[in-house]
Amino acid sequence: MTQPAKKRIAFLLPPGYAGEFIKSFVQAMPAGVDVEIIPRSKLGMPRVGLSMWRAFSWSDAIARCTHAWRVRKTPEYFFRFLKAIIQAPLYFARHYRTVADYDAVVIFNGFRYNQMTAAMAARDLGVQTIYCELGFFPGTLIFDPKGINYGNSLPRDIADYPPADDEAYDVYEELRSRLKARQSKKALQQKAIKLPEKYIFVPFQVDVDSQIAFYSPWIKDMEALFEALEKLTPYLPEGWAFVLKEHPERIVDYSHLRARADGEKMIFANGNDSVELMKNASGLLTINSSMGVQGLLFDYPVITVGQSCYSFPGLAEHAGSLADSIDLIKHIDRLPVDREARVRFIGYTQKHYLLPASLSDPLSPESAEKVRQQFTEFLGLERSEAYTKVGS
Repeated sequence: MTQPAKKRIAFLLPPGYAGEFIKSFVQAMPAGVDVEIIPRSKLGMPRVGLSMWRAFSWSDAIARCTHAWRVRKTPEYFFRFLKAIIQAPLYFARHYRTVADYDAVVIFNGFRYNQMTAAMAARDLGVQTIYCELGFFPGTLIFDPKGINYGNSLPRDIADYPPADDEAYDVYEELRSRLKARQSKKALQQKAIKLPEKYIFVPFQVDVDSQIAFYSPWIKDMEALFEALEKLTPYLPEGWAFVLKEHPERIVDYSHLRARADGEKMIFANGNDSVELMKNASGLLTINSSMGVQGLLFDYPVITVGQSCYSFPGLAEHAGSLADSIDLIKHIDRLPVDREARVRFIGYTQKHYLLPASLSDPLSPESAEKVRQQFTEFLGLERSEAYTKVGS
């Protein structure tokens, strides 16, 4: 009997992610799948040919390369912009030659210009792309064949999620009880402040993040978010306030915004624990942060002003403009919360989508099993032939 041809996967590895995680990932692959780890330094020589350039999107490359320069207009970021514009087509040509030899390519994130060009090349060559990214909750990763963030494969209709059973409710309650903030070496060293009784928590995001660059049509940076909040304060219910916290990985100095905050309706709480801010809030407003998903664990309204995979009826409210935001803030104390829908979403993503894993540690046997199942499905392999137990 003829054996089916092996599937070949290229894992395009960004700098700094080698080690035990990668070894365990390779070992977790289904039978009949070979993985080659390709660091950036090992990409092939650029392919030369006119036909391939039909797949190169200058508009996407320029959007990615210019975003950081637009946020930080400094000489350093200008030269970074020039370097990226020059390197993007070169990376595309190198990726075009490299990924042509594989059935699938795994890309981390996919929005940085060097990763984006790999996806462009794979798409034109008919090579399947599988994206890897940090998950919604600390200590989780995702692999998704469609994309990440708003571009991922999760359904956008709560009716497409399984009913909430006892297991889903148990997962929901357990997550809520053990939720912790991601650790960051750049955490802001400021004192915690006393919080108002009723407030809407507003976590800042990183201005140059792909979530802002590609999935935030009307709020282009944190200054624009702050200005929108200033316009919303007159519509807050009596006694309510916005409590803001800067992202620990921020690259912009927001001292001028802290000086503008009035301390009554607009309050910065950079020294307070993010999870405690979420737990004690009466609402959460975000562009499209993963904290919005975490906010679904609490019985209050979540509002997104950017595009997100969790902003649809039953989970969160979406404001596509300032006028939409005003209408939602005016009624924030009366917005309905569908706990059963949230349990369905959280239960499904925990069981079937998110992978308990860290890029700095080897996969646990349970996580390796989940990776094996996911890639069996992604690659269209027959489960009976491709699926083997960890350690077999």
